Amino acid sequence: MPRIRDSFIDIEVRPGIQIPAGPPIGPGGSSGRGPPPPPGPGWNGIPGTPGGSCEDNLLVNLTITLDFESMMQALDKCQEWRARDAAREEIEKLRNDDPNGIEPHSGLPLNQISPDSNPPEELVEKHLRILRNKGYENCGKDFLCPILERAQVHHKRCRHKMIEIHVPRQLIQEIEEWDCWKRFVKFLEDDGVDWMPLPV
Repeated sequence: MPRIRDSFIDIEVRPGIQIPAGPPIGPGGSSGRGPPPPPGPGWNGIPGTPGGSCEDNLLVNLTITLDFESMMQALDKCQEWRARDAAREEIEKLRNDDPNGIEPHSGLPLNQISPDSNPPEELVEKHLRILRNKGYENCGKDFLCPILERAQVHHKRCRHKMIEIHVPRQLIQEIEEWDCWKRFVKFLEDDGVDWMPLPV
């Protein structure tokens, strides 16, 4: 596959032609919430409101969620929730093993930590570090994979000539290992449509 390099981004063109410039995109409204502006004439956008018309090109924007929030912020929040859940489960396991024991990270007695309260921050941080080392795939299943599925359905209906995928720069290498990305890439390659991922 050809690679085009410049000082800012690494563009990979698969398997067809390079398009000279991407369609303009941006956050919706002044608050950054809401659908992004339409990607321009000749383009459908996902997420967004592509409507009933089929344009030649499709912009798949993985930098925002289906609710038009920042994707990376949503993924970070998701990991924080998962870390809190893992910390609660660890406390429950410790409590089952020794109800009068001490939580080793905070030094608090287990019988003083309510199952309904937030677990000690030290324990949450421990689980958050573990999750960050593993990457974002588990949270990505909830946030990014549905966007790729929508894009696939839309392309089946519209038969676009070109698909451009904006991927958060932080995920550009990791996402290539995700099952939903691999399925999406296989779909695109089997279809023969020109497509390229762009780190944003």
